[in-house]
Amino acid sequence: MNPRGGVPHRLSRPAPSVSEEGVLRGEVNYNGSPPPVDNKLVKAFKEWLNEVEGISADTTSYYAGIIRRREWPPQKRAHKKAWRKYVKFLAVKGLIDPIKKMAWLDALQLGKYDPTKKTQAAVPLDEVLKVRKVLGGLGLTQIFVIGLGGARLSHIVRMLTGWQPNEIVEHPHGLLEARLLCTDTFCRYFLGITSGRKKCHYIYYPAADVPNNIKLTYNKVKEALRHKGVQFKVLRKFAEQRLTQLAHQNNIPLDAVKLILSRGLTVSGTHYLNTRDWADRLFEIYVREVIKPLIQG
Repeated sequence: MNPRGGVPHRLSRPAPSVSEEGVLRGEVNYNGSPPPVDNKLVKAFKEWLNEVEGISADTTSYYAGIIRRREWPPQKRAHKKAWRKYVKFLAVKGLIDPIKKMAWLDALQLGKYDPTKKTQAAVPLDEVLKVRKVLGGLGLTQIFVIGLGGARLSHIVRMLTGWQPNEIVEHPHGLLEARLLCTDTFCRYFLGITSGRKKCHYIYYPAADVPNNIKLTYNKVKEALRHKGVQFKVLRKFAEQRLTQLAHQNNIPLDAVKLILSRGLTVSGTHYLNTRDWADRLFEIYVREVIKPLIQG
């Protein structure tokens, strides 16, 4: 029985609010302090895992043991998964506010590798120019230009062969808009591939007329490139490196880079429509400072 009578559990009190913009920019995180833990919460967590999430008794006990030890921040992938479930539990029960939930989940991203342990050399400009030369010889210079935006070749081919710029479709966050948006600097085409391993919401590319209703196959283009000893994915890696560098230089959240490249967003990034506004702004800078000089040079 609660000795204070009707006084609610201390964890159910509203947590101090923090700036949503601060979370988006990465200025707010809770990586330094763990979520609240006590025996009563761990017991409720085990029941929730089993009854609501449908997780086996063995896994439930394993996850609860990880939380009970309070090792923070967790290093092993399995331990991060347990803490992610626990944060979700706290949020569902109303014990933490949505902003804390997003920040803690961002701190608990599983990730496939630690970028601090892997050195990646910059893509040489010569490799990019080789791709331009080969595609130009095939009469596909426009695909090279679109590819500088970081889209995969298969997605570019799908866009060009199924070109429907004026079709009104539901975008992420529930917006009903035309597939194509163009400014004086860049275009953004909504492809909307949400299933499979290689998803693609948007294809960003420099503002230009694109060929449409053309007879083009992914395999033929890929084989022609392979025959000449070049790979289209060089353009994607080049775009990723340059976009990331520009994002750092211009204080733009890295979720903007992830959206342009159709990579998974952080938890906070998926909750904000202005992630797309950041991506638009970043791509304008990228076109002006990288793509235009490269095309004209």
